[in-house]
Amino acid sequence: MIERKRIPTHLIAGPLGVGKTTAIIDYCRRHAGMQYTAILVNDFGPVGLDGAIVEGAGTGSELQVITIPGGCICCDAAVGMMGGLQKLAQDPRVDRIIVEPSGVAMPAMIVDQLRYVVAEHPIDLRPTIVLLDVRQHARVGLWDIPYFQAMIHGADILVANRCDQTTPQAVEKFMQFTAAIYPPKLRIIATHHGQIPDDVFDLTVNPHHEESDVLRPEHVHAHAGGFTLPPAEKFDLDRARTVLDQLLRDGLDGQKIDRLKGIFHTDDGWYLLEIASGNVESRRTEYRRDNRVDWITIDGKLPRGAMKRAFDQARLPA
Repeated sequence: MIERKRIPTHLIAGPLGVGKTTAIIDYCRRHAGMQYTAILVNDFGPVGLDGAIVEGAGTGSELQVITIPGGCICCDAAVGMMGGLQKLAQDPRVDRIIVEPSGVAMPAMIVDQLRYVVAEHPIDLRPTIVLLDVRQHARVGLWDIPYFQAMIHGADILVANRCDQTTPQAVEKFMQFTAAIYPPKLRIIATHHGQIPDDVFDLTVNPHHEESDVLRPEHVHAHAGGFTLPPAEKFDLDRARTVLDQLLRDGLDGQKIDRLKGIFHTDDGWYLLEIASGNVESRRTEYRRDNRVDWITIDGKLPRGAMKRAFDQARLPA
């Protein structure tokens, strides 16, 4: 039996009214006659308005729209999303799937749900795309609201939309703000009218990256290192915190750890743990792309293998 090729599947999320539906319609119009696209649309209300808008947009492409109304697919309507995806995964016509959640759905929670489908069906889950209205960045304190933070940190690719409706200075300020986010995004795009470049839809996530230099040296004599592990790997949260305490207190292989950040898929969900300013800190994170650890040492370069072995004591059995 020939195994079917895995279907590229994209989650396009973002706050209410940011332009998600417009972006999807734009994509479908640009690919009219080139592929069969299936759209899974989640409307928070019971009517299913966004699905009707996509269907009635006259894209001219081969298109199938499944609407899941009446709740968020990250919680209340999760069963509907899973059933819809399973149906699409079994349809031999489908070349690509796009999932559009409601504006109140949290991307990270949807990714957690999608991975159950990926494990059993020919779904190739691509990086999460989140649209933001760049004009809102000028509103003081808006990005400190947990809702917006969850959107930003749940994205692999950030799309700053409606850049034509603000100043170049505002766009540049937004780009600088997002470029400083840890872990870094795969892409940060400035656009308008929901136009997302085609190459974004070709991006994949390699869960086996061996090296990372995200934490770039902050001093001429500093050395950066890092590694990533697949998102399916899990860690014991308490033991991971203990490892950081030991690294802060004792260093590793004779090296003092000046700075460390780590994303861990733990037995209590996803966490960001870090060594900063002489302390170990931890908080929940919306990041879902991989487990990763990045560090800076002052005295000399620390081999990745040594740091991996330090965290092996916190890894949970498969």
